[in-house]
Amino acid sequence: MTFREPRASWSARAVGSRPGLPEPTAWRDVGIRLGGLCTHPDVANLVDQVPAYELTELRGKVQAAQTTGQGVMWNTSKTTDVVEERLSMTTRQARAYIYETLLALEPLNFVETKAEFPPPADVYGIEHFCAAEMRRLPWYVKFAIPSNLLMISFHPPTGPLRTAGAGVVR
Repeated sequence: MTFREPRASWSARAVGSRPGLPEPTAWRDVGIRLGGLCTHPDVANLVDQVPAYELTELRGKVQAAQTTGQGVMWNTSKTTDVVEERLSMTTRQARAYIYETLLALEPLNFVETKAEFPPPADVYGIEHFCAAEMRRLPWYVKFAIPSNLLMISFHPPTGPLRTAGAGVVR
């Protein structure tokens, strides 16, 4: 692994350069530990990638949805329908499992932000335990938070997902 000085572009992004959003402390830590100090091929391309949404905001939306049952818009064909079929669950059980997985996301699970269509959407890769199958299952998670939580995708990855620090999710 080759070490280098932290990039100026990371420093500017890490101190909360996005107006109106809280300082991304967890991302600064990830950048310093991983992207800001090395040129390892799995990490170097993530240096300039910063999520569009904070995980604390996501957790707040998920907890509100668990309580009220509202505040989430679902792309059902790529989220709950997939979980229902794959794990033989009801819609209610599938949503509960998705919420549980969303709450387990960490900054190191971040893959990329897709911005080709507004609003920008964050992509995460995670292996999350499923009691129905008694093992960890890999998931491709894509969401946006324009106002309500928009669940775009929650399905098994179609290819390897290189995360910011949790390894490759397949």
